[in-house]
Amino acid sequence: MAVEAKGSRARVSRPLLYFGEGAMMFKVGDVVRLKSGGAVMTVSKVFKSPEGREMVQCTWLDKPKEHRAAFVIDSLEAAEEATAKRT
Repeated sequence: MAVEAKGSRARVSRPLLYFGEGAMMFKVGDVVRLKSGGAVMTVSKVFKSPEGREMVQCTWLDKPKEHRAAFVIDSLEAAEEATAKRT
């Protein structure tokens, strides 16, 4: 983890998280979808649960309401991959 000072704020840059062998890698800002389908979501956090499970917190809109939920990383795929599979 590196800390960069910019003006009066310090910015902490964290390395991208890699989980498991051959697992999909996501970072904050990626657009994803559940492998089983559903809404297009934006990754807002990548973390390990207290039990050690690889998790991704996502945010999506169902107008006018904003939703947020955590998903096991293996249940998600990049949204462009999901679109390519369906066409």
